[in-house]
Amino acid sequence: MTSIKACIKTLKGNPYVFAVVFMEIRKINTKIFPYSIFYEIVDNEITIFAVIHNSRSEKVWQERL
Repeated sequence: MTSIKACIKTLKGNPYVFAVVFMEIRKINTKIFPYSIFYEIVDNEITIFAVIHNSRSEKVWQERL
């Protein structure tokens, strides 16, 4: 959980650093655990759509849109 919290802290400081992977959704990978955080920035507000284990299909979070 600490790795996920560290990623969220990074997002707060520099949300535009990470690449757009689908429409306007961006992705950041955790350093220790094999998870990805998918998020969007709208009007300086970050919305996290999913925290997904990297072994799962990306369609899992895309269906949430």
